[in-house]
Amino acid sequence: MADQQLDLYAGPSVQLATLEALGTIGGPGVAAAVATIVVRQWVQGPSLTTAVAVAARLGAPLRASSALPLLRHADPTGRADACNLARDRVEVVATLLELMAICITMFAWRRRALSGDWAGQSPARY
Repeated sequence: MADQQLDLYAGPSVQLATLEALGTIGGPGVAAAVATIVVRQWVQGPSLTTAVAVAARLGAPLRASSALPLLRHADPTGRADACNLARDRVEVVATLLELMAICITMFAWRRRALSGDWAGQSPARY
């Protein structure tokens, strides 16, 4: 059994089932294994989101260099789980502050757009 590996070429459903099973098994060794899967980018798409969720649930250790791209992931659930994985390093805090600033700017822009209060100004200023 020790020589069996996660088949990197298996379909997404097999990868998802394997990741969920690893999350159920738990433990520090499994957390490190799932972190390795995420760090080495052995999974992508829905499998990546599941791997990040399982890693967050297990409290897997993840370096800032691996967590930073996940903080900008297209899936909001993946970004939230990446926040749980990211350690409080300067790069991570700076990225989170930048993302918050973008959200605040987008919220202000949308609020102005919905209220019709442009007063001849370009939305790029908001």
